[in-house]
Amino acid sequence: MFLKRINYDFLLRHCTVGSIKPSRMCTSMEKDMPSGIDHRFFMNILGISRKDVDSMLAKHGKFYMLDKEDVQESYDTLQEYKISDGILEYPGILTTSATTLKNRHGVLIECSFSQVTLKILHRYLTIMNKPISLVKTYGYIPQNANVAERLAEIVNSGKIIQEARKLEVTGTLNDLRRFFIDDFLRQKIQASEKDLQKIWHSYGRIRHRPIKTISQSIDLIRKEMNFSNEKILKHGYLLYGDPENTEKILSMGTLLGVDIKEVLECHPKILMSNHRSIKQIVNILREHEISDTAMQKNWLIFTLGPRTVANRIAYLKEVEEFRVLLNHPRIGRLIYYQNKAIHRLNYLKDNKIFCASLNVLSSDSESFHRYAQNGIDATKGKEIVGTLAKKLNRNTKDIRKYLSRHPNWCHVPLVSISSVYEYLQQKGFTESDIYKNIHILFYPLAEITRKSEAIEREALDFIKDINWKSLSKSQYLALILYIIEIDFHFAGDGIWATNYIQSEKSEEAQLSV
Repeated sequence: MFLKRINYDFLLRHCTVGSIKPSRMCTSMEKDMPSGIDHRFFMNILGISRKDVDSMLAKHGKFYMLDKEDVQESYDTLQEYKISDGILEYPGILTTSATTLKNRHGVLIECSFSQVTLKILHRYLTIMNKPISLVKTYGYIPQNANVAERLAEIVNSGKIIQEARKLEVTGTLNDLRRFFIDDFLRQKIQASEKDLQKIWHSYGRIRHRPIKTISQSIDLIRKEMNFSNEKILKHGYLLYGDPENTEKILSMGTLLGVDIKEVLECHPKILMSNHRSIKQIVNILREHEISDTAMQKNWLIFTLGPRTVANRIAYLKEVEEFRVLLNHPRIGRLIYYQNKAIHRLNYLKDNKIFCASLNVLSSDSESFHRYAQNGIDATKGKEIVGTLAKKLNRNTKDIRKYLSRHPNWCHVPLVSISSVYEYLQQKGFTESDIYKNIHILFYPLAEITRKSEAIEREALDFIKDINWKSLSKSQYLALILYIIEIDFHFAGDGIWATNYIQSEKSEEAQLSV
C-alpha cells in the first residue's frame, strides 16, 4: 500500500493540447524582426528623400533583417575605399557585410584590377566567373597585366608553371585563383590533395578571401591559439576567418567567466562569429536571467545571430513545455536546437508521449529514435528533481528521496508539475506546505480544484464530520490528497483518474472510476 499516509500522490500527464507551431514560426519571427533602421538613417547617410527610401526598401527587403550598425559599417567601408559616390545606383550593396566587401575588394586587387568601382564590386560574383580574357576586354584588368605572375608573387611561388599560364588564357579568375590558393595551402599548412578536395567541397567560400587575409588568419591562430596544421585543416572554416575580428574576440579575455582561449580551443567555430554579436548575445542572456553556468554547457549558442537567440528565448517563454525548462542547467541546448526540439515535441505528443526530457528533445537522432520507439513515457527524473529543488529551496538529494517513494513518479510531465505548483502558490500555500505534501504536484490541476471545491461545498459525506476550516494549509493539502486517493485504496493510482489517457494502464484505471 503505497499511500498509507496522506502525503503522497502522483501527477498525471497534463500537457498543453494541440501542436506547437515550430521552426517555420521561429524563422519568420527572426526574419520579420524590426531592425531599428528608420527612414531618417538612410536619408542622412545617402542624402535622399523619404520617397526614395521607400522605393529602395521595397526593392531591397533584406535591409529589414539588418542592424543599423551593420549597414553603417558597410557604408563606411565603401567610403574608406573612396567608392561610395553613386551608391544610389547600387543601394543593395549596403546589404553586403563590411567584411565581405573588404574581402571582395582585396580579391579584385590581387587579381590586378586597375580600379575597383561600385559597379565592379556589385557584380563581383559574376565577374569572377568570367574568362580572364573577357574581363580584360571589359577594361577591368589591363591587357598587358600578367595575373598569374601577380598571384605567384603573392603566394611566394618560385615559378609559374605551364598550367597557370594556360589558365590565364582559357580559364576564369576563380579557376586561376584556386590554382594558386592550392599552391599556397600546400606550402603554408602542408595540405594534401585529399585535404584540398575537402576544403573546396566544404569550405568553398575560401575563394572569396584574399590570399593575404588567409595567410594572416593562419599566422594569428598559430601565434595566439597554438593551433597545429592538422587542427587548422580539420576546421577548414578557419581559413576564411577575418583577422581583425579574430583579434577583437581574443581581446575580450573571457566569455561568461571562462578564458576566451579555453573556449575557442574546444569550439573554434566561434571565431567565425562577429565579435559584436558575441557581446550582444551575452547581454541578451543577462536580460533573460539565464545563468552563465547553464550557457557554458553549450558554447555553440555564440555561433547564432543575436536576433535569432533573442527570438528563440522569447518563443520558449510562450510554450508551456519549454517555459518550465528556462532554468534547466542545459537550456543552451534547447535554444541552439530549438527547431529540432519543436518538431520532436510535436511528434511525441502525437504518439501520446508527454514526459520527454530536454536531453531527449535535443539529443542525436539515434538516441531520440531509440526513446520514441521504446514507447515508455518516462524520464530519469533529473529535470523534475532539479526544478522542485530550486522552487522549494531544498537539496536535490532530499527531493529525490521523497519523490522516489512512488515507483512511477518519473512518468510525470514537468509542465504539469509546474502548473500545479504555480496554482498552489497563487492560493497562498508556502514552500513548506507544498514540500510536506509534495506528491500533490503529481495530480492533474483539474482534479485538485475539483476536490477542493467539493470540500468547500461539503459535498462529501465524510467531510461533514470534519471541521475542515480549522485545518492548516498543510493539512488542507493532505486532505485533498486523501480524497483523491481514497477510491484507489491509497495505492497511488489516483494519478490515472483523469481524462488525459496515456497508456493501457491509465485506461483501465479510468474505467474503474
